[in-house]
Amino acid sequence: MILQTPDSPNVIVTKFDARPSFNGWRYTSKKLTADISFVPCNDGMSDRQYRHTVMLLIEGMEYRGCGGPFSDTQP
Repeated sequence: MILQTPDSPNVIVTKFDARPSFNGWRYTSKKLTADISFVPCNDGMSDRQYRHTVMLLIEGMEYRGCGGPFSDTQP
């Protein structure tokens, strides 16, 4: 798993625990926690509809956005 942002160095995680969570999956490691929910998400910039809503927690910073493949449905 790689997190890339324009303002920070890449965060690379090669080993993590994956567990089912309410309506999705939670991935945890020493560096980050990622919650991936099975809730459609629109990124607001490209108007693309994604299949998952994503929340990342890295060193006390929270990031929210969309993830997964594009959905076949239009917003």
